[in-house]
Amino acid sequence: MKEILEIEQESFDFLCSEEDFIKLICQENHSCVVIKDYSNENNNIKGFIICENHKEKINIVNLAVHPDYGKRKEY
Repeated sequence: MKEILEIEQESFDFLCSEEDFIKLICQENHSCVVIKDYSNENNNIKGFIICENHKEKINIVNLAVHPDYGKRKEY
């Protein structure tokens, strides 16, 4: 959770508290996907996506990428 909150803080001017962040991802219709970098020993978190799930659609509520991985072209 610490790494995800650090990415949140580095990505946005408006920050939510850890408590608010946990409340958001624990809501019944929300999910959080964490993207990790398995190419090194640290398995660093590259970013995360929080989605609000509905029967016929999914809304992206929050999406953030760690600055070390942002705006890179990888093919």
